[in-house]
Amino acid sequence: MKGPKSLNPLHLARSSARPSISIEYLLLWILSGSLRLGGVYLGLKWTVVAIAVAVLASPNLLIGYLLLASLYPRKLTSVAGTEVSVLGKPLLFPITLTHNRRSPIWNRFSHSVLFVGVPVGIKCQIGKLLSIDADETISSWFTVDSKRYLHRGDDHLGLREKLDVFLRDQNEDPSQWPYAYLLSVPRFLWWERSVVTWWFLYGDNKELDAVIMEINNSFDEKRNVLFKVHGTEAETSALEDSLDTDNLKTQYLDMRRTVESVTSRPTAVYYKGILVKHIYSSPFEKVGEHIAERFMDPTIPAAWDKMRSMSNTTTMTASGRPKMMARMSCHSPPVDPTQTSWFTIIKLLMWWTLPVTLTTARILYQALRIEFKGLMRMMDKPDIRSGSESRRATGGES
Repeated sequence: MKGPKSLNPLHLARSSARPSISIEYLLLWILSGSLRLGGVYLGLKWTVVAIAVAVLASPNLLIGYLLLASLYPRKLTSVAGTEVSVLGKPLLFPITLTHNRRSPIWNRFSHSVLFVGVPVGIKCQIGKLLSIDADETISSWFTVDSKRYLHRGDDHLGLREKLDVFLRDQNEDPSQWPYAYLLSVPRFLWWERSVVTWWFLYGDNKELDAVIMEINNSFDEKRNVLFKVHGTEAETSALEDSLDTDNLKTQYLDMRRTVESVTSRPTAVYYKGILVKHIYSSPFEKVGEHIAERFMDPTIPAAWDKMRSMSNTTTMTASGRPKMMARMSCHSPPVDPTQTSWFTIIKLLMWWTLPVTLTTARILYQALRIEFKGLMRMMDKPDIRSGSESRRATGGES
């Protein structure tokens, strides 16, 4: 059993240099200062004024922030300080998620959400639009940083370093997958909720070989599942764009030519795998059920056709029959934020930012609708299984 890790003073200094300032903290600071100066009445008065000013100013600040993220030059700037070779490039994926339950009732619904595709190993900022694994995140509209992913803690590690730690914990050699691509819902301001995050792992031949499914439930518990995949249904016609010689050329994503981007080389359109779900991810599903997964390589143009499923997640009954399917498809081709126009970016942010903040509300609405209609009954939450990460301690518990 591993002993507790000692804290590096450098890490402590780094974390203490950037304290977390929340809305609650600011309100308490205003209230306490007012109480010291003028008593309860003045304290309440200034607290109400501060809230009113914040409410009135928020729309204008948000509009200004939106314009800044859209109009500011969106060149990719590496903050790693070293040269790196990654697979793919940062992309914004407008995604449609469709849930189709077949047993014990028929129920279907869909919603839209914005995913960000990230070449694992890159540390950069793209203007004021997107920050990836960078220390400075407050000025970016969207953020993808390592502390949200895989195991909790080790916030000083980057995405690639945390991935290597996880793979070693699974008794796997990280060197067998030198490339990885992350697909996740980004953080917007202080909103962050990604029910499922996908890590696509590629071998030396640059073909998809394994996947990590990172599941986060509504109880702040999480489970990271690694499983191998194998290619099926090799349709060469669907892979023509991906196998084009020009597309296979190495590119550099930044002006200093420190971020080298290589292209994946799929030999099949679809890749399949099986896993067992050991986390309470749905109030209507048992823990321990088998899930069949079918993917397309998200970095290739064939996966961006809205008529195709980039991902199909099928929950199976004990007899092996499908009872619920979750389909993920592109609403439109992904956007390269470094190449598209400011007008495209501002439209994308206006239409697709709000869905990022509504994930939890949608989940609760659909669950309560099924419950109150009497279609299905919610199950009691079971004890957390070994291998899952428990919820984070609240303020009173820590």
